[in-house]
Amino acid sequence: MLPYALGQIDAAAFQAICDQRFSESGTLDFKQELTRNDDKGKNELAKDVCALANADGGDLVYGIKENSAGGTAESVAPLVGESYDDASRRLLQTLESWVEPRIRGIQLEHVPLEGGFGLVIRVPASFDGPHCIRNNNSQRRFVLRNGTITSDMTYDQLRSAFGSSASLAAQAREFVKSRLKLVEDRRMRMPMGEAPLAVLELVSLSGLANRSQVDVKRVQFVDFITWDGGANPRMNLDGTGAYLGADGEAYSQSLFFRNGSMEYMTIAGGEGLDGKMGVHATHTLDFFERCLTVSLEAAKKYEISGPALVTCALMHVGSCVLALDGYSAFRQKRADRPFMVFPEIYIEDVSIAVDVAVLLSHTRDVLYQAFGYSAAPAKK
Repeated sequence: MLPYALGQIDAAAFQAICDQRFSESGTLDFKQELTRNDDKGKNELAKDVCALANADGGDLVYGIKENSAGGTAESVAPLVGESYDDASRRLLQTLESWVEPRIRGIQLEHVPLEGGFGLVIRVPASFDGPHCIRNNNSQRRFVLRNGTITSDMTYDQLRSAFGSSASLAAQAREFVKSRLKLVEDRRMRMPMGEAPLAVLELVSLSGLANRSQVDVKRVQFVDFITWDGGANPRMNLDGTGAYLGADGEAYSQSLFFRNGSMEYMTIAGGEGLDGKMGVHATHTLDFFERCLTVSLEAAKKYEISGPALVTCALMHVGSCVLALDGYSAFRQKRADRPFMVFPEIYIEDVSIAVDVAVLLSHTRDVLYQAFGYSAAPAKK
């Protein structure tokens, strides 16, 4: 894979690749020309992309001529005869119809060059493969990139790939369970008193599979906090975190894991006018929405792609009632259990913009139902 963020790849980067004689590898393949728009060309594109996705991911770089003897970049070869928009649309349509199941998280980058353009297809290591080439005759072929060679997957490789995909979701749920257990035992990174807590866990499946890691030294705390203003940043073995608080206790805290997962928690309520402990409904749901918004923005900035499982939870709410308005007296409908873990949310690709409010619509209703109401009120 090229040592550049996609947005940093320009004409100068293409020239540097050639000047430094970058070599093809298991994650890097140079192409002088785009594949043709016939079945042979479509099959070739699908084969190259599937092979990368079924291995460790990588980059297909169009617009660089390679030295056939050594497999190294030789010179820039601008693409002509087709606009970038037309080419990218054609390539994506081919992948949509010739690859099964669909590979989530594929990114294309336009590289303007003198006399034409270059194009980079960044393929993530797949979490839900293996992926196969499916031609117009419905024939299927599973391939894998091994070094600079693409070969058919063996029976053992296929069995292992299917098993790994099935286990990732289970691993993600175990990860969430272990994190929520820490909150249940009040063994968080920073203590948060005895108040009820709202928690959101976003687990990156590609990171969980050790196929992508975040350099936490590069991460700025302003990119993963859910509050405005300053914070107290801290690093640990898990990654980098930040909290808002004083006197050794936090009101809110966030953690950005090295594997691209993210964790958020905040105090969800307090004592009402009648002396009862309560959970602020509006504050809690706004917090969940803000967490997801921040997570998706951070994923895009730090090039985290692929699917994620999201879990929202209310912890230590056994004696709480639900406040329908943060500034009014609490209603008399109590939580039916001390720890509430809401149905998980599946995001296909965290690098693609989604409607956060729509993602959380079911969670809104379930939260109110957990306190005895039929559904959440209409969102204003």
